[in-house]
Amino acid sequence: MLETITDIKNNRAPRNAGRGGGSGTMGAAGGAGGGRGGGAGADVNAGDGSTAVSRLQKWLLKRPVETVQLRSLTWQRLIDPHKEGQWWHTAASSQPIGSLPATSASGSASLAVQLAGNALLDAADVAEAERLMQLASAQRMNTDARRAVFCVIMSAEDYIDAFEKLLRLGLPGKQDREILRVLVECCLQERNFNKYYSLVAGRLCGHARSHKFSLQYCLWDHYQQLPEMEPRRSLHLAQFAAQIVGNHALSLALLKPVDFADPAAMQPRIALHFRLFFLFLLSSFPPSTLWSLFSRIAAPTTLGPLRDGILLFFAAHLSPHAPSTRQLLQYIRSEGASEGGAGGSTGGVGKAGMEKVLEERLRLAKKGISNIAGTPYK
Repeated sequence: MLETITDIKNNRAPRNAGRGGGSGTMGAAGGAGGGRGGGAGADVNAGDGSTAVSRLQKWLLKRPVETVQLRSLTWQRLIDPHKEGQWWHTAASSQPIGSLPATSASGSASLAVQLAGNALLDAADVAEAERLMQLASAQRMNTDARRAVFCVIMSAEDYIDAFEKLLRLGLPGKQDREILRVLVECCLQERNFNKYYSLVAGRLCGHARSHKFSLQYCLWDHYQQLPEMEPRRSLHLAQFAAQIVGNHALSLALLKPVDFADPAAMQPRIALHFRLFFLFLLSSFPPSTLWSLFSRIAAPTTLGPLRDGILLFFAAHLSPHAPSTRQLLQYIRSEGASEGGAGGSTGGVGKAGMEKVLEERLRLAKKGISNIAGTPYK
C-alpha cells in the first residue's frame, strides 16, 4: 500500500506492472526489440495504475475524507488525473502544471507562499497569501524567509496564534533569526504602537534562548541607527523595548552597548529615545516588577559601568520637575488614555500625580540598582 501511495504521489506507474511486454516503462516503448511489445506494456501500466487509484479512492471514501486538506492540499487536487510535477506543494496549485520554477518577483512570492504553507494551514487561501506577499515586498521584505514570516505575522488571529504558526514555519539553518527582525520592523512601521508585536516577541524569547539573542542583537543594530532614525520609529522602538524588558523577556543588560556616561554620545535624539524608554518602563509596570528589574543588574560586576551610567542618566535627563519631562509625561498619559487605561499603571493619575509617581519610581529604581544582596520587594 505504501508503494502504491508513493507511486501515485510521484505520478508514475506501479513498479510491478508491465512485465509482459517490452521494458515495462512508458519511456521505453521504442526500445530494442520492444516494438509493439513496449506499447502493450505501457497500456498494461496505465490500466494497472488506474485500477490502483480506484482501489485507493474506494478505500479513502470509506472514511469521511471528502473534504480532507493536507497542508493546503485539497481532495480534488489529490484525485486530479492531470497533475504533474510537484503537485503536492502549496504553490504548485496556483501555477501552470509542469512549469519550471520562476525566477521573477512573482516566482519569489510563490516560493514564499510555499515556505509559509507549513504554518498557514487554515489562515488564508493562496490569493490572500499572494496579496500579503505583495505587501511584504512593499515593506522591503527581500527574501523568501522574511516574506513568509511577514505573512504569518499579519495573518494570525492573535499573538498566541502567531507564535504557534511561527514555530511551525521550520526555517532552515540560521534563517529563524529573521523572525525577530521582521517582527521588530513591522512594529516600527506601524502608525500607532501595537503591543501585539511585543507579546509575540515575549513568547518567542520564553520558548528558546536563541530568540533572546536574536532580539538583543536586533535591538542593538537599531540603537546604532538612532541618530538618523525617524521620530515615530524611535518612539515605537522605545515602547517596544520597554514592554520587552518589563515583561522579563530581556533584562536591562540590553542597554550595555549604550554609553550613558559620555555626554558626546548622548546626542539629542539618543537622549530623547532613552528618556522615553525609561519613562514608559517606569510608568507602565508596578513597583514590584521595577524592583525586580533593577535588582537583577545590581550584583554582576560586569554591569558596573551600566549601573553608573543609568544613575547618571537619571540625574541628568529624568528630573521629574523639568519642563521637558513634564511634556513627555503628558504624552505618555495621553497614550495610556487612548488605549483605555491599559497602557500603564499610571493611566488614571493626574498630571501632578504622575510627577509624584515618577519621583517615587526613580527612587525605587535607584535602590534596586544598589540591591546587591537581592533583598525582595516589600
